[in-house]
Parts: sequence; C-alpha cells; structure tokens
Amino acid sequence: MPFADLPPELVLHVAAAFRDTRDILALMRTNRGLYRWLKKDLYQYNIDHENSSGLLRAAKKG
Repeated sequence: MPFADLPPELVLHVAAAFRDTRDILALMRTNRGLYRWLKKDLYQYNIDHENSSGLLRAAKKG
C-alpha cells in the first residue's frame, strides 16, 4: 500500500515523530494530499518547538 493511501490519522502519527521542520516539509512535498493534511501540524510544530521562526521569517521578507 502506498504511503499516501494510508488514513490521515496514521500519516499524522508518523509526522508527529519527526523532530525537524525540514523533515515535515519533505514529507509534505511528496504530494498535495499530504501537504493539505500536514500544513496545520507544520505550523503548530514551528510555534511549539522553533519559537515561531517561520512567522518571523515571513514578516521579515514581506
């Protein structure tokens, strides 16, 4: 069974084991469905573990 065909709950569980934003982004880039499922979790991970660095980077770049 392809990874992308797994139920969203299992994919979210796998992504929760990642320890770096880059790992989550790499998984998100594999297909649109995974991007949609993981986008909210990526933002939350960045807030919880990386002091909202994504928001600060976006604010600086405009």
